[in-house]
Amino acid sequence: PQNPKTPQACILKEMNFILTCESCEERFNEVDRQPVILPDCGHTFCETCVAKLLQSEAEPKCCLN
Repeated sequence: PQNPKTPQACILKEMNFILTCESCEERFNEVDRQPVILPDCGHTFCETCVAKLLQSEAEPKCCLN
């Protein structure tokens, strides 16, 4: 296992964050979890989570704000 404070470990952690939905924490893919950036806040969610958000709320808002 890598030391969590090495530069490589920090880069891997940041890349994993970039490639992961902020809501369900699943990795993005080309099938059902393509990334969608919300225009008002800039957060990134997979299209599955965005679809659920749109179905559940009359006026969707970012769940991280």
